[in-house]
Amino acid sequence: FAGPAQLLRRTATATFEFMFRNPIRDTYQAFTTSRHGYKPWEIFGGLWEIFRTTKFGRRMGLTESGMYRAFMNSGAGGHTLGSLNRNTVQEQLRRYDQVQRRNFFISIPSTLLEVLVGTQEALENATRLGEFTRAVRKLEAQGVSMEEVYARAAYSAAEVTVNFKRSGSQAKAWNKWKSFFNASLQGKVRL
Repeated sequence: FAGPAQLLRRTATATFEFMFRNPIRDTYQAFTTSRHGYKPWEIFGGLWEIFRTTKFGRRMGLTESGMYRAFMNSGAGGHTLGSLNRNTVQEQLRRYDQVQRRNFFISIPSTLLEVLVGTQEALENATRLGEFTRAVRKLEAQGVSMEEVYARAAYSAAEVTVNFKRSGSQAKAWNKWKSFFNASLQGKVRL
C-alpha cells in the first residue's frame, strides 16, 4: 500500500524545480539553525567534496579529502529523503543470497530518474556535509576526542535541515499513506 506514496515522493523530489528550490531552502535553514556557524557558501564546498568521490571526479584525477567518507561512515549521510528508499532496498538485499543479489543488480536499469534522484540527494547532502565539516574542525580545535567529534558532527549535520529519519511509529505509518507527512511535520518542528 505504500507504493503510490513512495512513487510520488520519488518523482516529486526528482524534478528540476525541486532540485533548484530545495538546496536554497536547506542552505537558508542551515544558516539560521546551525550549531557551528554554517555559512551559505559552504554548500559549494560540500558539492565539491561529493563530486571528488564520484567516478567523474576520479577520472579527472581528483583525490578525496576523506571528509565525505567520514560524513557517510558517521551516519550523517543517511538523513535525506532519497536515502530512506535506499535504506529499504539495502535491508532487502541483506536478506538475499549471493545469486539473488547478483540477479538484482543485473536487473537495475540506469535511468534518468536514478540520475535525478542521485543529483537531488547530493544537493541535499552538500548542506549537511558543510555543517559536518564545520563541526569537525570546530570540535577538533577544542580538543574533543575523534570519536566524540564524529558523533557530535553527525548529529549536527542530521539536524541542520529536515531530518527525514526522525519519526515515531505513528508518523511512519501515516507517511506510507500521505507522501510528505513526516517531512511537513519535521519542517514545523525545526521552526
